[in-house]
Amino acid sequence: MVTSKKQTKQKEATARVVSPAGSVKEASLTSPLFNAEVNLSMLAQYIRVYMANARQGTASTKDRSQIIGTTKKVYKQKGTGNARHGSMKAPIYVGGGVAGGPKPRDYSLGLSKKQKIVAMQSALSQAAKADKIVQLSKDFASSVTKSKQFVTAFAQAKIPTRSTLLVVDSQQEAAFVKAVRNIADVTVATQETVNPYLIARAHLVAFSDMGFEQFVKRFTTAHSL
Repeated sequence: MVTSKKQTKQKEATARVVSPAGSVKEASLTSPLFNAEVNLSMLAQYIRVYMANARQGTASTKDRSQIIGTTKKVYKQKGTGNARHGSMKAPIYVGGGVAGGPKPRDYSLGLSKKQKIVAMQSALSQAAKADKIVQLSKDFASSVTKSKQFVTAFAQAKIPTRSTLLVVDSQQEAAFVKAVRNIADVTVATQETVNPYLIARAHLVAFSDMGFEQFVKRFTTAHSL
């Protein structure tokens, strides 16, 4: 007799919803972005590519052919008892050229669109499982116009703001952005600039109401392409 194993349904991800007064309630995260299987390998690959692309690649040293100076022989070839040398531009001398030094190069790497989406899903799902996702209530952005109000609301909610990534809609929530952009340990990102690297390194990922709506819409549309 063949017995079938019961498949356990994965628990839906949740987020804490914070109001301007500091009250907290729980809400379900129904988007597949927060309920996907965590692919740590792809997330690590994205971070490696992201950090490689951040490198300028402008380091440059001069080899002996680029050194400006005398071409006179250091001393005569024979009879001195010293090793044979022909130029003061040799790497062995101070002020000489550098042997095998760095030259300008392009460190940039690439990922496919599908890989970027998988990395984003993995970063968000990992954060959701660790209870690091916070949503701001609909009236939060319009009510909070000062930095102190934001800090007080999170203090009342007993949610530390250490290393917080705040995702907002910069156009529709411009006044709110001005209120929070100078708070220590709070990094403000728009729904266009947020990426898996920023999410993975943050201790808390907070979404404004409009920021969350635009963010989910953007990646849901990208996933269907």
